[in-house]
Amino acid sequence: WECHVGKTHLTLFDTDIEVMFDKEVPIDYVETCIEHFNSLSSKMIQALSNRLLKYCQFMQEEWQAMSIYEELASSIQEQLPLVLNTQNILQYVSPNMIVVEKPKDNIPAYSLDCNCVWEPEHGAEIIIKDNEVLYVGPFLGIGPWQNIAHYKCEY
Repeated sequence: WECHVGKTHLTLFDTDIEVMFDKEVPIDYVETCIEHFNSLSSKMIQALSNRLLKYCQFMQEEWQAMSIYEELASSIQEQLPLVLNTQNILQYVSPNMIVVEKPKDNIPAYSLDCNCVWEPEHGAEIIIKDNEVLYVGPFLGIGPWQNIAHYKCEY
């Protein structure tokens, strides 16, 4: 997989990150995907925040259930506020890279690779296709063009 790497700014997180795309991906499609993310509707931001919150709550329960990770669970709990909700969850996510794969349609579809407080090893992957948040969970690297069954989560 031969790719190009550049930089872009994500307004939702107010941060500059890398953008990675296959050499066969037209630059105007990459720009369309970045513009799409930077202009997500409030409904899409709410859907993204809901999915991130569910992922966080699921992982907190998982860490607490595994007694060998008591210190990690405690450390994570200390880094998160007492009241975690859809209004503040984005503060605990740090995007590293947006990945744009070769389009199969002319609709915006991309993945974000992120760090998050509640899953220090696998982070968070956010996959968006058009006006749908397809996946939020640990990084799988599956991209936006898989069969919908690939995006199922237990939370």
